Amino acid sequence: MEFVTAGESHGPALTAIVTGVPAGVSIDIEAINRDLARRQGGYGRGGRQKIEHDTASILSGVRFSKTLGTPITLQVVNDDFANWTDRMAVDGDAPTDLKRETCPRPGHADLVGMLKIASDDARDILERSSARETAARVAAGGIAKAVLAEAEKTKAGYEAQLKSADEEIARRKREANEALQHAVDERRAQAEQQAGEIVRKAREDAAREHERVMEQAKGEISELMSAAAEKLVLSSTSDAYDKFLDTAEERKDNG
Repeated sequence: MEFVTAGESHGPALTAIVTGVPAGVSIDIEAINRDLARRQGGYGRGGRQKIEHDTASILSGVRFSKTLGTPITLQVVNDDFANWTDRMAVDGDAPTDLKRETCPRPGHADLVGMLKIASDDARDILERSSARETAARVAAGGIAKAVLAEAEKTKAGYEAQLKSADEEIARRKREANEALQHAVDERRAQAEQQAGEIVRKAREDAAREHERVMEQAKGEISELMSAAAEKLVLSSTSDAYDKFLDTAEERKDNG
């Protein structure tokens, strides 16, 4: 955004043209006028402020309080011009009794301006290098403030959208984590159930195998015991028979 001012301190009006303003910005002319009133107040103001009652008029670039995106022209009328019409007339010739300002003011741009445009009348310069000229700048600043306010509103809207987007992202992440945790818990429960089923089956198989081995062992032990008993019986019978024969022979010999 850029602006340029025009107009003289004691001329008909001060003008500011502001360019680069986007369309759709709300303009409150009363807010601009309040800024102009603030400019006129305060310490160190001269008698000129008692004459002027600054209010701005918008001549272009705004329709129904909204900018059009085209250059905006603002005008602040100089009430004091009525007292300077002979010395600051726009057309005609200078009066023969016109008093020229030949002594530049110290600390101002009078001398530099006179040398720049090769003028012997400081009035041609001091009408622009005047505190009065700042009224046009304040009016242009009112447009800038309106643009900044609109930018802040736009920024706030984007920030709200970003916050909403962040909250939505956080919500979706939370839901995804919860869904993932649920899936993990569900798979863990299934795995634990399957593991329990495997352990149970293994225990049942081990118990059946143990029972089978025990039954087999019992059968083998029974067979071994039967065989041992049979051997024992046979052995005992043989020993008794031999003893009987020995006894019979002894009796025969003694008899």
